[in-house]
Parts: sequence; C-alpha cells; structure tokens
Amino acid sequence: MADQTLPSALEAEASLLGTMIMYDTSSRLAIEQGLSEEEFFDARHKIIYHAMFSLYQDGRVIDLTSLTTRLQDENQLDRVGGNAYLMSLMELAITSAN
Repeated sequence: MADQTLPSALEAEASLLGTMIMYDTSSRLAIEQGLSEEEFFDARHKIIYHAMFSLYQDGRVIDLTSLTTRLQDENQLDRVGGNAYLMSLMELAITSAN
C-alpha cells in the first residue's frame, strides 16, 4: 500500500494559530470544540497548539506573553522559530482577516 498523507494547508494552520494567539476566546472555542494537535501537519504548529492546550488546562489566558513563556519553560521556543515566528503567525491572521 502506498504511503498516503493527509492534505495540509500550512497557511490555514498558521492563520488559525495566529488568531488563537490574538484572541483568547478563539483559542478557548477551538479547544472546547475538540481541536487537537494531531490535526496540525506542521510539527511547529503541533508544539504551539500543545502549549496553548496546556495553558487552557491550567486555566491561564492564552496570549503571546503566556504562550512565549510556556514554550520557553518547555524548551520549545527555539524549536518553533522563536518569538519572531509567533509574531508572524499573528501577522498572517491579521492579513487573512482582510
């Protein structure tokens, strides 16, 4: 059987994560609706979502500061591209809104 991979839309993933960083209510809604890290194709996005989910479970606000801190605490910030990548996700969310 041939190796089959699921279709991916990296820009859509990035835009979703950017929106979730910018708007805590969006992240909470996505998590409560059952979004899981397995639904992300990009490994960086899985790590970022995992950190968001962890913040949600701890009852913390999900925003750029708390996410950056959580990723630093988990030694994952550099692995996802640093604060610059997180900022680029937010910029993509703003661009996509237009």
